[in-house]
Amino acid sequence: RAKVEQPGNPLAELEAVRPDVAAKWREGGIHCMDMNIDDTTGVLLAKLLAKDNEPQYLYLSNNQLGDETGKALADALKANKNLRHLHLHRNKLGEEGGKALAEALKSNKTLFEICLDENQLGDEAGRVLGEALKTNKMLNEFRLGSNKLGDAAGKALAEALRTNTTLEKLHLDKNQFGEQTGQALADALKTNKTLRDLGLDDNQLGEEGGRALANALKTNEKLEALLLSNNNLGEEGGKALAEALKTNKALRSLCLNENQLGDNAGAVLADALKINTALQQLHLNGNQLGDKAGKALAGALKTSKTLQVLSLNNNRIGDEACKALAETVRRNKKLSCLHLDDNRLGDVAGKALAETVKTNKKLFWLHLDNNNFGDETGKALAEALKSNKRLLKFHVAGNKFSEEVKEAIRQAVKGRGLELKL
Repeated sequence: RAKVEQPGNPLAELEAVRPDVAAKWREGGIHCMDMNIDDTTGVLLAKLLAKDNEPQYLYLSNNQLGDETGKALADALKANKNLRHLHLHRNKLGEEGGKALAEALKSNKTLFEICLDENQLGDEAGRVLGEALKTNKMLNEFRLGSNKLGDAAGKALAEALRTNTTLEKLHLDKNQFGEQTGQALADALKTNKTLRDLGLDDNQLGEEGGRALANALKTNEKLEALLLSNNNLGEEGGKALAEALKTNKALRSLCLNENQLGDNAGAVLADALKINTALQQLHLNGNQLGDKAGKALAGALKTSKTLQVLSLNNNRIGDEACKALAETVRRNKKLSCLHLDDNRLGDVAGKALAETVKTNKKLFWLHLDNNNFGDETGKALAEALKSNKRLLKFHVAGNKFSEEVKEAIRQAVKGRGLELKL
């Protein structure tokens, strides 16, 4: 598109200080990630945005933008009538930049998505952003991860969810939230009718926060994805979520990695899967699950008609439980991804899995890195791969295969476009 470059025009100024960024602007799609852009350039881009209604997206992630750019972009959002996507993650907007953007969001009627991860926003900016969500009628996706928001901001954001009617995706990972935020978000989920994806990884919600969210899931009919990895939920938090899965009919994806659930909670979750008719993805990596949970999950897969992804990396599952899983997956008609990296699997499990690779027609991904498979398993897997034409990803690195067996596996999948990690 043609641009008039008169002296004093922001584009002419931009051309003088950063011709590479000016060239990006002229292209119409404003992709300026990882370009070491500072506030001088950021403010000029904001001025251009205020005058030009053509761009629908502005991607400025991973630069050196501070509060001056945040304030300038906030002013631009008040004037711009077309911008739909704004990505600003990994900058240094700080509290003042965040507060300014929050004020702009209160009245903005066009922005569909905003990403502010890793911007040192702090609790006060988080609180004001919560207030903005109460009146904003357009925003659909909001990312605020890694901003040290704390419980005061967490509760403000939760309060906004009670009345907000447009937001469908909210990611709040790594924000030092505790049980108070967990409880507040749970209360909000009991009445919210639009949120579909809630990310809370790497906080400190604890057992009580987990219980509260589980209780909300019993009645919530909209949430489809819940990310709760690394939140110290513990065995009781895991059991509470399992109980919720027995009645919840909306949740499609549940991520509970690194929560110290233990074998008992893993088995209870497996029992819930026998009843649940909605869940498609379950991630239980790093939860000290052993053979009790492994065998229970094998039993659940006999009846589950919906589960497509099961991730059990970095647990304590041994040969017998894995053999049971392999035998069940052999007949399962829905599971497409199975992750068993970093467990305690030997050749008994390996040969059972090879038989599954030979006969299963649904698996697309199979991850088995860092176990204790030897050449006996390797040869069986190589033979199985000759007849399996469905697998797209097959990872078996970090096992005890000889070079001869590794080459046999490579030859078995040669020319197929399969992603092999060996």
